[in-house]
Amino acid sequence: RTRARAGKAPGLTKDVSAFQISNKPRLFCYDTPGIMLPKMKDAEVNLKLAALGCIDDHRAGEMYVADYILYHLNRMRCFTYVDVIGLSRPTNDIQEVAAHIFDAAYALKTNRRRVPPAPDLLSGCRFFTDLFRGGKLGFFCLDSLPTPRWETTGDGAIDSRQEPPGPWGPCSAGAPLLGFV
Repeated sequence: RTRARAGKAPGLTKDVSAFQISNKPRLFCYDTPGIMLPKMKDAEVNLKLAALGCIDDHRAGEMYVADYILYHLNRMRCFTYVDVIGLSRPTNDIQEVAAHIFDAAYALKTNRRRVPPAPDLLSGCRFFTDLFRGGKLGFFCLDSLPTPRWETTGDGAIDSRQEPPGPWGPCSAGAPLLGFV
């Protein structure tokens, strides 16, 4: 009797195979690859999935994942990480962010009694990534979404206070969005 291999890491099943799971009644099971490919050809997709925790950080590189998150936050002009971490200004240097996190954690742990050792940048990157995944830095979509097509008013101008009609919009095209009126 054969078994389907299972594991936490994606890409374990490489091809379609069948195995018998019962004699009476005679049943077979197909083992097919799941949602993840064994190799990711697009580096940005790989980083997005790692940033969301869909694949292990070490597969994409923990420093790269944290750097991608920092890049994305800066690109979206969301600088909440400055206040959350306690930086003096926004930065695009993940090593600076990781070193600051490590120094702050070490000072808190030792009550500022000892001189901190050389910063452990990987632990700072892990902490920064965990802050992002926990929603402490805000909630974001990492994909580039198309701009929504809004209904136009009679003169052709875009009315941004109204949601387009449809199954996800209000019942009538004239209903304003809550909070925008």
